[in-house]
Amino acid sequence: LEENLTLLRYNPKELLDSWRNKCKMIGGKVKITQDKEVIVGKFIDIDENGYLILLRNKVEEKIHYGDVVSLREQ
Repeated sequence: LEENLTLLRYNPKELLDSWRNKCKMIGGKVKITQDKEVIVGKFIDIDENGYLILLRNKVEEKIHYGDVVSLREQ
């Protein structure tokens, strides 16, 4: 934890890159539930603020919160 806090303070890009590398859902189809709304799209990235970037109907959207589930193709 202390190592991550140090990275966050002095080298946030390195911490974000590490987070991106560990996230197995990037590039895949996901379902996001926000309250009673369900959104489906392609998880394309995590931005510098930690928001999920979702591609839906050819438009990029920043997702601030929600339960994210991978929709692996069968």
